Amino acid sequence: DGAQIAGPTVIAGTSDSAETLGAAPHLNLRDFWIITSTGERNAILVIAVTPDGVSDAVVHVQEGGSVPGSLGQFAFTSDSRRVAAAGGALNLWDFNAVTGEISNQVHIAAPTPSTAVTGGGNSMYGVAFSPDNRKLYVQMYRPAPAILQYDLDDDMALTELGNSNGPYGGALSLAVDGKIYTGSYNGG
Repeated sequence: DGAQIAGPTVIAGTSDSAETLGAAPHLNLRDFWIITSTGERNAILVIAVTPDGVSDAVVHVQEGGSVPGSLGQFAFTSDSRRVAAAGGALNLWDFNAVTGEISNQVHIAAPTPSTAVTGGGNSMYGVAFSPDNRKLYVQMYRPAPAILQYDLDDDMALTELGNSNGPYGGALSLAVDGKIYTGSYNGG
């Protein structure tokens, strides 16, 4: 009925989640999936949102490769068949938009950008898929806000596209105009 829920809603299993968050439509085109991570437990949490309410989180513990902890971003392909997470490193999974199951994790370590900037370690933060779901874009948080492109059709071939403005990279967002927009953090 579109009614709003008054006050905060605590979702079981999400007490150690943080800003790393994503959302995708269910294939029924009515419900939504919310996805977040808990770096402490190396787990992905998947939550269903329906007209009846918010489900408890289904916890998917990841055996290979780490998942983002408190910082980073999730992004889904436009058809909700794949999900990527940037937060330190990059992870890519298949996603079942009917059941909320994730599978076939691919873990990619953060590369060293060619831009020479001192201080900090390598860390990915923002992530977005191209409109045709064939490319995956990542923005480094540090040591420089380099923007990287992975070609999903060419064995994850990597191209460094350049840097965004600001000393630290931020989130990426695919907009309705088909362009990917970037944010940055100036440390203030």
